[in-house]
Amino acid sequence: MLFTSYSFIVFIAILFVLYYIIPKKYQWILLLGASYFFYGLMSIKYLGYILVTTVTTFYAGRQLKRQNIFQKDYLKEHKADMSR
Repeated sequence: MLFTSYSFIVFIAILFVLYYIIPKKYQWILLLGASYFFYGLMSIKYLGYILVTTVTTFYAGRQLKRQNIFQKDYLKEHKADMSR
């Protein structure tokens, strides 16, 4: 499926409609599944690429959240020691 094909336009149109029909909580799952489907149509080897990207992004996001919590806790504990 090429970006300039009619099948891609139909794919995007269906995805667009589904995205706004389903609850906001599940929209990310739809987009992730559509990405896997699109990459899988191009070639099976691209599925490995998108899987690695998904896992890396997931764990990086978890690490950033953990770092943010640590930073907030640190600032809360040491607020009196800090000056402007």
